[in-house]
Amino acid sequence: MTITATCSCCGRREDYQLSETEEYNLEGYRRYGRGFGMLQSIFPTVPAWIRSGAIDMTSGGFCICPECGEE
Repeated sequence: MTITATCSCCGRREDYQLSETEEYNLEGYRRYGRGFGMLQSIFPTVPAWIRSGAIDMTSGGFCICPECGEE
């Protein structure tokens, strides 16, 4: 499964290919929410801005890519 994040500042898009384990964890997170665990623990290899924009159910899709985050 591929997820896509879009930077809320510049519009940059980036795809990320989830592993089988990450897909399983995504299903668990979607079902149980934060009760399933902390995002950074469940998805430690997914870049933080992609976790925020494409996985986090509480962010509303808001994320800032690394280029915009350096400013």
